[in-house]
Amino acid sequence: MVTLPAEEGGAMGLPGAEPAVMVQPLEEEKVFPAPQMSMRKWYDRTNPDNGNVVCPHCWGHCSLESLLYVSSHPELTGDAILGEDALCRFLPKYYTSKGTPLDAKGMETTDMACPYCHLKIPNSVVDLPSSFFSIVGAPASGKSYFLTSMIWRLRTVLPGKFHFSFFDTDPSFNMVLNEYEKLIFMNPDSSHAVSLPKTELQGTGYSSQVSIEGNALELPMPFVFTMAPLESHPEYARRKRELERGITFYDNAGEHFEVGRNTTSNLASLHLLHSDGIIFFYDPLKDVRMKEKCSQDDPQVTSIANYLNQNTFFTEMASRIRKQANLQANEKFSRPLIVVVPKFDSWRETFPLQLEGEEYIAYDENGTACMEMGVVTNVSFCLRRMLLKIAPEIVGLAEAFAEKVYFIPVSALGRLPEYDPLKGMIGVRPEHIQPLWVEVPFLLLLYLNGLLVGGAAKDDSLPKVQDFHFLNGKVTFNFPGGTERFTLPDYYCGTILYNEEDGKYYSMPEPPEHPLPPPQGQEAASGNDAVRVEDMDFWEK
Repeated sequence: MVTLPAEEGGAMGLPGAEPAVMVQPLEEEKVFPAPQMSMRKWYDRTNPDNGNVVCPHCWGHCSLESLLYVSSHPELTGDAILGEDALCRFLPKYYTSKGTPLDAKGMETTDMACPYCHLKIPNSVVDLPSSFFSIVGAPASGKSYFLTSMIWRLRTVLPGKFHFSFFDTDPSFNMVLNEYEKLIFMNPDSSHAVSLPKTELQGTGYSSQVSIEGNALELPMPFVFTMAPLESHPEYARRKRELERGITFYDNAGEHFEVGRNTTSNLASLHLLHSDGIIFFYDPLKDVRMKEKCSQDDPQVTSIANYLNQNTFFTEMASRIRKQANLQANEKFSRPLIVVVPKFDSWRETFPLQLEGEEYIAYDENGTACMEMGVVTNVSFCLRRMLLKIAPEIVGLAEAFAEKVYFIPVSALGRLPEYDPLKGMIGVRPEHIQPLWVEVPFLLLLYLNGLLVGGAAKDDSLPKVQDFHFLNGKVTFNFPGGTERFTLPDYYCGTILYNEEDGKYYSMPEPPEHPLPPPQGQEAASGNDAVRVEDMDFWEK
């Protein structure tokens, strides 16, 4: 049984409502499918005034009332935007007594769709606030292995350590990732080498095509998850609604960031503008300088060289964000940037720390897990220092672009891959896979977005950095007895850093709180522009 819409005297379609008026069978009613989208309305879709529901495909803002529904009856096909084979999208006119929309054939439907692109959107987009995260890098840099291993680890670490559930919101969105997980983590034939296929520019599982007034547009396929605190979470009672979140990842083919591919018909990288954090991949095997530091036992090192200028991928990404966000030339991106250097097993001998022994999780006095930001920051410092010696331009580009940058090494496999002569490919045996630090970049982004707690441990027994100077939000310093000077963002202050020259750890100074009076004729310093007494003769040394 169905009800008439409210304007015709029927029930509102809310849960628990009873049928008000009997109507004729729906198949005899005149059907009004969703209208064609104009280019003018399409370009206005990102206006926040349109509503607080954000489509994960096209990032259009809309209200709850404007959401379309997807017909359930197989005969109801043909959509103005998705094509004649797609199920019809429509604005509900009739509902069941429980408030479930009915399509034109009287079948119940619960699948919602965006009013702009008409693509299906999960319920979490409506019910929960959304966080978007982007993964960017050159072709064949290991992004797919990283994303697959990261999701696999997050399914264990978030509930097991941080008391968050983490699951697929709608498996139909994550089919590609689920197949990857099955291939390398749940493979019944785990003793034979496997490899993941390359991320394609477009096609099923990678992108969706829509047509707006005859203009074909490519939109990326989002990977959508739900994250919510468990009842065992210490903040469950107070912050449950605040911490519940829809999590969306975007993994573009590297070719999307080649110069010249940013066209009006290719919107695959537009998610960067809406991202709450970016993970940029810097592949050491595509840089001849870093490849020289890698293990010759890695078949990727000895295979045919495929070097790329990865700086162009970064500058293209930064350029698109600056244009789309209307950033000034000297204005920095306000959201966190994580520079990931993958394939750690190939270059671990170059790195001064044993990454397996660096524990990024600490526990407070109540036994609650939190991010040990001292460890994360120290690993970032060591990798940043290494990159400054080998590929300094990537450090400069990253820190000139974003306000907060961390450098994180990861291994999606936990071992070197191997060459399989029978299959003629480089792969890995699933039974050998042990990912290392692969979940840290995303956990760090959660921390920087206020969704995980964290702090840095102190150790008063360690020697302190004595020679330092603060200026413009940065600290310049020497390690005791050393001659090399370092300049770091101020979020490295108050942590413990490792000096590979003498193999010792040192306590970094706290950021300044009370600036000295400025010299006569100069403006007063404030915040991190302050100068300490210890700074006075720093530049004379």
